[in-house]
Amino acid sequence: EYVYLYGFDEEKTPLFPIKHAIVARASRGRIEQVDEWEFYCGPSKLPEHAQPQDLVANADHWTRDFSRATRLAREVASEYSVSYLPYLHSYAMVYTRLGLSQEIMLRIAPTPVGPWSESFRLYRVPDLPDDQKAFFYAAKAHPALAADDELIISYVANSFDFGKLVRTPDIYRPWFIRVKIY
Repeated sequence: EYVYLYGFDEEKTPLFPIKHAIVARASRGRIEQVDEWEFYCGPSKLPEHAQPQDLVANADHWTRDFSRATRLAREVASEYSVSYLPYLHSYAMVYTRLGLSQEIMLRIAPTPVGPWSESFRLYRVPDLPDDQKAFFYAAKAHPALAADDELIISYVANSFDFGKLVRTPDIYRPWFIRVKIY
C-alpha cells in the first residue's frame, strides 16, 4: 500500500551535526506527489501494551508536516539503507556511523518505523595501507545481491590526499563485504 522513504534530521552540536533517521510514506504510485507524503510522528519506543504494528497502523502517528517527524535513530549518515530481511522477519538499517567512520552499523526493527534496536557495530573497515588520510562513508545494504541469510554491504573509501588518489585510483571506489546472519 505504501512506499517508505528514509532521510535524516540534523541536530546542531558544537563539534559537528548529528543526523537522526526519519521516515515518510507515500501511497504506492504517488511517490512523485511530495505534498502528499506523510511523515511518521509517533513514538520511537514501543509504548506499554502496544504491538509494533500499532506504530505503523495508527493514523495519528502520521503527519504531512515534516517538522514534526520523529527522530528514530541517532548517529546515522546522510546515506543509509533500510531493507526488509525475510530471513529475520525484520527491517535492517545499515549506515556508516556519524557519516564518516570506519564503523558500519546495523539496527533492526519489526516495522518500517521501528522501534529500532540499539546500534550494533557490524564491521570495522580496516585501515588502508600507506594512507593515513583515508576516510570511509556511504555504507548500505544491497538485499537484491544477497542470499536470504546474509547481507551484502557496500561502502566507499576515499582520501584527503588527492595525490594519493591520482597515484592509486583503486582507493576511490565501492568496496563490498558479505555478512552472514545467524
